[in-house]
Amino acid sequence: MSSEWWAFVRQTGLKSGEIVFLLIGLFLFGNGVPLALNLWRLARPKITRRLVASTLSAFASGAFLLLVFFLLVRERYLLRPGAGHYTVGTVYQHKWWKSRQNYLVEYFVAG
Repeated sequence: MSSEWWAFVRQTGLKSGEIVFLLIGLFLFGNGVPLALNLWRLARPKITRRLVASTLSAFASGAFLLLVFFLLVRERYLLRPGAGHYTVGTVYQHKWWKSRQNYLVEYFVAG
């Protein structure tokens, strides 16, 4: 999977919007780590709401942008030409059981 994904990135490249989401997301998420460590080391009376809010907002916005990057690239990866993820099956039996349909299906993949 990993080598196939890197081949896809080399062939199609990342779009500028995806690169922006990745870089800003990494910056914000990475900026949240030192803020969280600083928050952990501070004495309780020195912790302010502003410090907690900035730490949480850095983590949340960074994680959101990284998720958007992942979903954009993943969708394009799954919809690439020649990437059909289906196989033909044969239905052998069809029954109703407790008001639900049940099927007995057999799949042949690569022989």
